[in-house]
Amino acid sequence: MFRRSLVSRGVAGLLLVVALFQCALVLGAPWGALAWGGAHRGALPLGLRAASAVSLIVYAALMGVALRPWLLGRARRGVCSIVAALFALGALANAVSRSPVERVWAPVAALLSAGFFVLRSDGSERSR
Repeated sequence: MFRRSLVSRGVAGLLLVVALFQCALVLGAPWGALAWGGAHRGALPLGLRAASAVSLIVYAALMGVALRPWLLGRARRGVCSIVAALFALGALANAVSRSPVERVWAPVAALLSAGFFVLRSDGSERSR
């Protein structure tokens, strides 16, 4: 139980960092080279700012999944498995990005993938 609590807080903390980064992008921070393929130096164009705004909603929902086991059983296992797989793909995409500065997100995505893999159980299964 302690390990799960530590993992859920760690996952939520990483998601908060990513969400704050996306929020800064929405507000016009000149960090476009660090996001969305790294093709935009300076502030992102309006379309990508909108995408960053949508991602804030997704990250907030994922923080809810990480911190509160409101999804139980198969639903939790399915959602966390899909999210873990998507973050694993994101880690791979960031690792091979043409933008060297965007590669900083690869370990973050890999940690989030591992964290959601651990969080797949709702804590109700008996340990063997």
